[in-house]
Amino acid sequence: MSEVKRMLEDMDRLEAAWKEPMIRPPVLPMASFKAPKDPKEGDLRVWWISNLGTQPLHVYVDSIPTAKVVLKVLAAHDLHLGDDLVATNTGGLEVLEATDDPTEGEWSDWEDEDGNSLEYLTEMEDES
Repeated sequence: MSEVKRMLEDMDRLEAAWKEPMIRPPVLPMASFKAPKDPKEGDLRVWWISNLGTQPLHVYVDSIPTAKVVLKVLAAHDLHLGDDLVATNTGGLEVLEATDDPTEGEWSDWEDEDGNSLEYLTEMEDES
């Protein structure tokens, strides 16, 4: 089974799981709330803010398909909580870029080689 097909099946399974009442969310084996011990250039993390003005949640991911799943799950979670608890939300994907100081990096918005954001690419996929 191809990697992409497996990821799509996982995404379908996770979306279906969020529609059912559950005690805890499904485990995403390729995502973590813990920052990598040795961050390196190119590392990815999803950021999510439920209610503007609050601190962002960061989920470290290993691929673009995993980032898409995490963002969809977080959006579904906020919808499940309802407008009384979540008035606004926003999120995206960041990539760690090298800086002049080799011991540090800087997180910036991820874009593909054509300058498109993950949000744009996801919208284009949803339209087709």
